[in-house]
Amino acid sequence: MAPEKSGICPAFIDSYSDCARCDVRYFYYSYIKAFTEMDEVKQRVQLEAVVIGLSLTVMLLMSLFLLSLCGISNPVWFGYGHLVGYCWLFYFIGWFVSRKKYGV
Repeated sequence: MAPEKSGICPAFIDSYSDCARCDVRYFYYSYIKAFTEMDEVKQRVQLEAVVIGLSLTVMLLMSLFLLSLCGISNPVWFGYGHLVGYCWLFYFIGWFVSRKKYGV
């Protein structure tokens, strides 16, 4: 489809994506800078939270894939579109578990 016929201004799309990329870059930069200023225990808590969140996300992905193979998945509750929200949820679960473990 040609940009003239779509009704969406291509300049707006380009400027929005550039703005989103700048926000993501700033987030990564500030997160890495904050991570380097943490003490060793807080770095360990963050690392363990990411590892727990990643492993729970991989388990969810495998379960979603296997359920979709069987044809019994419900995309309204556990769809691939909700995966980012579940990633954040799993990260915070890992963060609470590791904070309790290290007593921070």
